Amino acid sequence: MTTSPVTRCLSATDFAAPSADRWFEDYVPGLAFEYGSVTVTEPEILEFARRYDPQTMHVDPSLAAAGPFGGLIASGWQTVAIAMRLYVDHYHPRRQPRLAGCRRGALDGPGPPR
Repeated sequence: MTTSPVTRCLSATDFAAPSADRWFEDYVPGLAFEYGSVTVTEPEILEFARRYDPQTMHVDPSLAAAGPFGGLIASGWQTVAIAMRLYVDHYHPRRQPRLAGCRRGALDGPGPPR
């Protein structure tokens, strides 16, 4: 990403425990926070898609223009990666990898790629 996201950091009163001492039990189900937005440029969409999700609506502006979206769109995987970045920057505890090993259903594999 070439642009910085516009975000709202959590305040000291959003949680009972500071980020470094937070556990899943400290997160209230249904609570929502808004972190802002991220602008993704066409070159960024193309770069990501060519490498990871080379479907025509992500890599071919001409074909994408004739498709159901009327133009190039970012990969859903790119969107998830951007959301993860916002999550880690503003919500996730810093000291411990507390999400490591969480099950993801159909995406589960034998372990993290190295």
